[in-house]
Amino acid sequence: MNRTIIFDFDGTIVDSFNLALDIAYQLTKNPNLIDPKRVSQLRTMSLFKAAHELNIPRRSWPVLLFKGKKIMTDRLLEIQIFPGLAKLIEDLARAGFKLYVVSSNSKKNINKILEKDNLSQYFENIYGGIGLLGKAKILKIIMKQKHLQQKDVLYIGDEVRDIDASNKVKIKSIAVTWGYMSKDLLVDRQPWMLVENVEQLKKAILIWQNN
Repeated sequence: MNRTIIFDFDGTIVDSFNLALDIAYQLTKNPNLIDPKRVSQLRTMSLFKAAHELNIPRRSWPVLLFKGKKIMTDRLLEIQIFPGLAKLIEDLARAGFKLYVVSSNSKKNINKILEKDNLSQYFENIYGGIGLLGKAKILKIIMKQKHLQQKDVLYIGDEVRDIDASNKVKIKSIAVTWGYMSKDLLVDRQPWMLVENVEQLKKAILIWQNN
């Protein structure tokens, strides 16, 4: 049995929300991005709805993402792995799980952060630079290239688009609440399981493994 776990990166493995918020403000100068109350409200919205609420036109997203990734590259040392995730990743790899990352962040950035914490060795591959709507396509590619059955693949993420991508390719998803989006928003998208801490994530993976 070739059990495979695919992780989102920002908001799932690493705590990059405040940095992303700071970069977004730097690029847009939108005052809502430095208003704690407004930021809390934005976390209850999908990425697309939040961009609409901030009056960021869709045509400008690619440029903003490109510029944002460049700024983030210069500030990588500010990003930390969420507590407990490094040990979990190591344990999963040593237990024989095949691990991958699928993220809109660049592969170069992801590798630098993982290497900083000696974690890159545990991942089979990193799929970075994925467009906002492209995760389902990459999941399909991984499954096809690695000859994986849907029941043997699990996706872990912190955003509704992670859940949506999983649903499109008919694999189970675990939504984590410590990332970019609110618990209520994630629940509405009906992930296979929702977890609020690393211990719950371990248990959820064990349940999936034993199914």
